[in-house]
Amino acid sequence: MTEREIQNILFGWATNKGHQLVVPNCGVNGWEADLLSVTAANFLNEYEIKTNKKDYNADFKKSKHRYLKSETKGRRQWSRPNYFWFVLDFVGARDIEVPDYAGLITIDHDLLRPVVRKPAPKIHVEPIGDRTRGYLERGLMYRYWKARIRRRKHNEPGRERSDIGVVGEAHRG
Repeated sequence: MTEREIQNILFGWATNKGHQLVVPNCGVNGWEADLLSVTAANFLNEYEIKTNKKDYNADFKKSKHRYLKSETKGRRQWSRPNYFWFVLDFVGARDIEVPDYAGLITIDHDLLRPVVRKPAPKIHVEPIGDRTRGYLERGLMYRYWKARIRRRKHNEPGRERSDIGVVGEAHRG
């Protein structure tokens, strides 16, 4: 199963749980997350998707793991997710021991649904602010409009880019 297919499954799962925003491939914590979701209480979930054990093991060389497990008492927590999940889809994944700060989800291929093997502990209790949420929402908006314009441009030969506008530019009347 591909990362994109797993993201699609997690999207359905998170929205069924009441998460109000689900964003694939987004950098918000100083690194790129495979998937982020925001709950109604503005708690941020980060999902790190791994489709092979080698990639899973290599992930621990990234500095984000030192940061995720560190204690940062007295400092704002906005740059860390409230919950961090490993989503593993390879043989033996259900038996992997993930770090204390992480939850574990595997994918049931028969039912095409996630299975929580270990709930993610709450890393901190501070919800994301309006600025971070706005950043995620604007990013989604720009992705949508760029894809829409690109699709329109490719579906209508002969159309010039100036005829359809450029994402991010204000309309000049």
